[in-house]
Amino acid sequence: MKIVIISHNYPSIYRPHYGAFVYNFAQELSKYHEVKIIAPLRINDLFKKKKDTYGPENCTVYRPLYFPGFSAKIFGFDVGKILSESRHQSIERCFKKNVKEVNLIYSHFLINGISIYKLAKEKNIPMIIASGESGDAYKAIEKQRKDILHGMLSYVKNIICVSEVNYEYLRGLGYSSSKIEIIPNAVDYQRFVPMNNKECKEKLKISEGMFVVGFIGHFIERKGPNRVIKAIQSLNSEDIALICIGGNGKLIEASFVKEMAPMGNIKLPSIINSFDVFVLPTLSEGHCNVIEEVKACGVPIISSLGTTVENQIDNKTGILVDPLNIEAIANAIRELKSDIVKRQKFRKNLLELRGSNSLEKRVERINILIENSVNEESDNKKERTRKTI
Repeated sequence: MKIVIISHNYPSIYRPHYGAFVYNFAQELSKYHEVKIIAPLRINDLFKKKKDTYGPENCTVYRPLYFPGFSAKIFGFDVGKILSESRHQSIERCFKKNVKEVNLIYSHFLINGISIYKLAKEKNIPMIIASGESGDAYKAIEKQRKDILHGMLSYVKNIICVSEVNYEYLRGLGYSSSKIEIIPNAVDYQRFVPMNNKECKEKLKISEGMFVVGFIGHFIERKGPNRVIKAIQSLNSEDIALICIGGNGKLIEASFVKEMAPMGNIKLPSIINSFDVFVLPTLSEGHCNVIEEVKACGVPIISSLGTTVENQIDNKTGILVDPLNIEAIANAIRELKSDIVKRQKFRKNLLELRGSNSLEKRVERINILIENSVNEESDNKKERTRKTI
């Protein structure tokens, strides 16, 4: 079959870390079908420094340029809204120019479904949407695109969401439960493998005796890197190092912090394996991809009570704390630093889970939905033809 994936969240040589989970999905799906990807690229990304490749590419990728939107009004005109249309139009133009045959459109996130919905309906192309947005994103989309969003209710064949939270938001938007499938994010176990902790530390020029805390994510309040820094500061320990991989924010300055720029998945496993513990005091997630990747490497995790992380981590694989409680985060770090037996137990339990949430199995489940949707549309087309005869 010929599948077209629409996703503005896809890695490039300018941002190799961006949308790694979409990249992983697309590469695995290409084992089943011929896959084309329309991944609109912000025009200002062209001025960024080119990075190393994000990994081997088995799909045909088109990158139509668009002007990124922003919130502003000039002479009464909503410039932000006008510019946001640039992305939708770039997707539609690219599709018309480069896609001659297609059996199904797979939109990664609702906003991309909105971009291609009218064209898909016009051409009777079946459509599946993957949804993993945050609550605020759902509210913003409904506010800005309510007409199209509700128009997709009956047309879309399936919506794949990653958690119960996403499911409830989609139901709140009016989508039928019969169309929604909960299929959590998965991990590539061939890439994210356990490695020798000492050797991984040496590659980063960190001494074996240092206890390494890891953080991966945006440097924003919701993710909580500065709460991790404050927690470590309170421990007043000279043998703790913190590696923070991310950007889009500012970290508290501290001598024990090693800041690293975002990177593609191809480089990430060796960094993760240098961690003695991974700490993510997030305030909310859909289904956290990086936690699945850290788990696959066998690294113990400290994360958040009262969030969907509770579906990923339990008391056999890590410690869950109040993500706003600095003292609780510090106590959890102190506990795992001092109790090597507990760390080893967590590692053993995590390694026993390897393979239980594989990317291959996830794509296999999604592919069944894809094939059912295409076959259903084929039957409908035959019926429409029969009625016209």
